Amino acid sequence: MYIFKFVTLFVLVIILVLLIGCGGDDSPTRPPLTTGTIEITATTTGDTLDKNGYTVTLDGADSLALDPNGTTRFEDIEAESHDVTVSGIQVNCDLGGEVSRTVKVEGGETAIVNFSIECLPALFNRIVFHRETSEGDFDLFTMNPDGSQEIILENNNRLSLFASLSPRGTQVAFQDNVDGNSEIVLMNVDGSGYTQLTNNDIYDGSVPSWSPDGSKIAFSSYREGDSEIYVVNADGSNVRQLTDNETFDSGPDWSPSGEEIVFTSGPSGNRSIFLMN
Repeated sequence: MYIFKFVTLFVLVIILVLLIGCGGDDSPTRPPLTTGTIEITATTTGDTLDKNGYTVTLDGADSLALDPNGTTRFEDIEAESHDVTVSGIQVNCDLGGEVSRTVKVEGGETAIVNFSIECLPALFNRIVFHRETSEGDFDLFTMNPDGSQEIILENNNRLSLFASLSPRGTQVAFQDNVDGNSEIVLMNVDGSGYTQLTNNDIYDGSVPSWSPDGSKIAFSSYREGDSEIYVVNADGSNVRQLTDNETFDSGPDWSPSGEEIVFTSGPSGNRSIFLMN
C-alpha cells in the first residue's frame, strides 16, 4: 500500500511538471515596431496640367517624384512626427492648403497625406499678338514660336490690340475698343472672364505690361490731356499716375525685380528711354 501511494504521488508530480512545461511560452518576446510608412497622393484637376508632376520631400531631405494624379510612399520611417512638403507646382496651378504637412507615423502603420491641386487653362511657350482682319478690325491670336499652330484667341469685331500674357500664362491684358473708347481689359486664355479694368472717356491703352508677380499692370493713358504712365492692380483697383509731364510717355515695361519701370518719353520723332521706380 505504501509503495502504491508513493508511485501515485510520483506520477502526479511528473504530470504537474509536464503541465507547467507545456503551459510556458518558449517563443522570444517580439520588440515593438519602431517604423512605419507615409503614403502621399496627389489629386490634380483643371486644365494645362504639368506632365512632369511634382516632388515630395520628407523632413527637408529625402525626395520622391509624384505624378499629378498619383501615389508614392516613404517606407521604413521612424515612428514619430514628420514634415512632408510638395514642390514643383506649375505657375497656373493652385494648391489647396499648405505646401508642407505634418504627419505622425505609428509603428507598423501607414500615415496618409493628400495634396489637392487645381490648374487653370494657360499658354506656355506661345506668342500672343494682334492682326488686322479682312473686316477691318483687329483680333488676338496665339502661335508657337516657330509660327505653327496659329489659333484665334479673341474675335469680337473690335479693335483688340497690344496683348500681354500674364506671368502665370492664364490671362491676357490688352487694349480693346469698348463702346467706341479704348480701355484696358483682361481675359482668360480660354476666352472666358472678359473684365474691363479701366473705364473713362479718354484713351487708355498702348501696350499694357504685367508686373513680374502678376499683381499689377502698367499702361499709358491720355486722361490728363497727354500720354502718361499709369499702374493699376490686376483686379482693377488702385489706379495710380506715375508720370506727369508735357511730353509723350508710353510703352511701359517692368524690370525683372518689379521695382522699376522703363518707358519712352519725348516729343514725336525724338523720344528717349527712361527708367523710374
